[in-house]
Amino acid sequence: MQKYVIVYFLDRTPESKDFLASEWPLHITLLANFTINRPLVDLKILLRNYSQQTKPFDVFVQGEALFGAEHNVAVSLIQPNQNISSIHQNLADLASNLGATFDEAAYMGTGYRPHATIQAHSRLMNKQVVSLSEFTLVDMFPDHDVNRRRIIETYTLTSN
Repeated sequence: MQKYVIVYFLDRTPESKDFLASEWPLHITLLANFTINRPLVDLKILLRNYSQQTKPFDVFVQGEALFGAEHNVAVSLIQPNQNISSIHQNLADLASNLGATFDEAAYMGTGYRPHATIQAHSRLMNKQVVSLSEFTLVDMFPDHDVNRRRIIETYTLTSN
């Protein structure tokens, strides 16, 4: 069964559709790892329709924190607001309608903490404004290879 994630790439969507798991571009996770028990095309249709009904919006960087079980993953925190909370919940609802199972349910809904993991050569700065205008569906296990990721499709937010 395939595993997916939905993110907003901050440095532009990578030109290559495939990349190493160790080389994630800077991104904000909008919907963490999940599987569905329906065909991928069903999810893609729902995501396309949703993106056409959703307006682009801004988010603001508000400090840093350490995440992970050992508190050793440095992240830039995104100030929670109605827009990012709504897109997270709406994407979760769409996936749930397709029988989604989420890897870490504790970080869904009210447990969602928007952030961008600080990369070796890329990071967000405190008080930076980020315009979120699209989201990307990523395969977390392409061709059964746990060491790679594959971009499936990017959806532009187009509602007026």
